Amino acid sequence: MSDALITVIGVIGASFLTFLGSMYSTRKSASKTEALILYRLGIIEEKQDKYNNMIERTFKLESRADLHDQRIVELEKHNH
Repeated sequence: MSDALITVIGVIGASFLTFLGSMYSTRKSASKTEALILYRLGIIEEKQDKYNNMIERTFKLESRADLHDQRIVELEKHNH
């Protein structure tokens, strides 16, 4: 074999190994990124659930306050 052919084969082999290393690194990085995104999404969902619960409780309290306000108005009418 000629020296040029051996050099070409060596370059192709090195390029292939570099490509494989790059692919592995990219996949590993993507996997970590995906895990981080899923973790953060879970935290956001928990916060959203707490917020929704607070909104529901606030709505119920406002409804009760309206009923109490109406009852106070009725009682004031009867006392005057």
